[in-house]
Amino acid sequence: MYIQRMNNGKRVPIYHCGNYPKVPVGTLCRSAHRIKADHVMEIVVKTIKEVIQYANLDKECFAGEIQSHIEDRQTVDFTEQKKRMAVCEKRIGEYIPPTMAEKEPTPEELEEMRKKEARKDRLHQNYLRRKARN
Repeated sequence: MYIQRMNNGKRVPIYHCGNYPKVPVGTLCRSAHRIKADHVMEIVVKTIKEVIQYANLDKECFAGEIQSHIEDRQTVDFTEQKKRMAVCEKRIGEYIPPTMAEKEPTPEELEEMRKKEARKDRLHQNYLRRKARN
């Protein structure tokens, strides 16, 4: 529900359906049904009064129902959090930071690596020749 403060230039607060303006318009609700804010407040006040009357009839039973509802909600939230945590841990395990990821060397880097390797080989061959002469 969304509240709209002006309607045809009148300052009458009106709530209208939040599903109507979804794209494409009118797919979820055919019309932008509206209800005056005063009517919504009357319904809310009436509902609160009924809850208070029910709670006054048997306070312990009402408190027990509320407590069980809270516990059920917490267990549902906990299981959802546990599932979310498992998904997150899996993603963390798969993640390789860009600084640690192995990159393909560029052609310039490949050429430099070849030159270093060739120099190492030449130096080693020279070492072996000197060792064989002595």
